[in-house]
Amino acid sequence: MNYHEPIYLINMKKLFAFFALLCLIYPTAQAQKTATWKGGTPGRNTEWNCATNWKEGRIPDEFSNVIIPDVSTSTFSYPIIYEGVIEIFSLQCAPSARLNTLSKAHIIMLDVPVAIRAVQVNDGLVYTGAPPSNEIADRH
Repeated sequence: MNYHEPIYLINMKKLFAFFALLCLIYPTAQAQKTATWKGGTPGRNTEWNCATNWKEGRIPDEFSNVIIPDVSTSTFSYPIIYEGVIEIFSLQCAPSARLNTLSKAHIIMLDVPVAIRAVQVNDGLVYTGAPPSNEIADRH
């Protein structure tokens, strides 16, 4: 006598496996978020680390796809990173946009390739991928 599982049990197992896989993939797919520069906060109009200078109201982090649009017709304020290590997932600058980094500033972009049209480094550092760990320590 052959034992066969009822078809509904086979389908339930497949459905369970599908949802288990979906639960593993979904958080990874949702990890990246967009951060769009707008600038213009009174008294802090160019500060990268000011949450109100970002359309989404939060400072970008290592999960952020950063977009620097052309703000020449709105706030006229492009971001400046004065100091510290900034980790972002990716960076996209519009053709007429710019991002300035000063001497104590380091940007680490974890995703490669990067769509950068104009980054004024000013003795700061821009990395794609992780920099050598001693490189950042040596700069401080």
